[in-house]
Amino acid sequence: QSKVELNNLTATLDADFENLLPTVGSLATEAEEGAAAAVAQLNSVNQLVLIVSFSIIGVATLLILGAGLIIGRSISNPLKRLADNAGELGEGNLDIDIHPDSSKSEIGVLTRALEVFHQNAVRVAKLGEEEAIRQQEVLKRSKMMEDLQSSFRSVVGAASAGDFSQRVNVEIPDPELAKLGDNVNALVDTVDRGLKETGEVMAALANTNLTVR
Repeated sequence: QSKVELNNLTATLDADFENLLPTVGSLATEAEEGAAAAVAQLNSVNQLVLIVSFSIIGVATLLILGAGLIIGRSISNPLKRLADNAGELGEGNLDIDIHPDSSKSEIGVLTRALEVFHQNAVRVAKLGEEEAIRQQEVLKRSKMMEDLQSSFRSVVGAASAGDFSQRVNVEIPDPELAKLGDNVNALVDTVDRGLKETGEVMAALANTNLTVR
């Protein structure tokens, strides 16, 4: 009897297994289809990740290039301007405009140093101009004194020869030298007038005319 029951149970299990086979097959098929879909989705995600990664890398590269271009221009333009200003100063052109830069960067330091050099050059040039003007005034006054001295010699020489008609030329722009010439002329006038008056008195005495003074 036990053997019969075991056979019956085995037959039942076999029947149940046969009934489960279609279900298992269906589940296996669904699992394979799900796995294939998952693989396809994973491949799609990988492609999307690659696209996004390359996009990020491209954008980052463009940003780096743009930043490098901006930084390069921010450095090259002030350097070119400094070089141009230094060249103008080297050629003696002091009428330039140096853009102020109070930053602590190397360009700021160079800009301030060039501005100090420019200011010193302007001061030196101004002192040179003032010295040139002073030298011109000295030469001009020296020439006037030479002309006045020559005129003095002519007047004194003529007076020594008895000619008191000559006078020192006082038509000079220097008031002190002109005043000195006026004094000499006044002296010559006084001597000339005294000699003339003395001559007149002596002539009157020669003619026994004692009324002449």
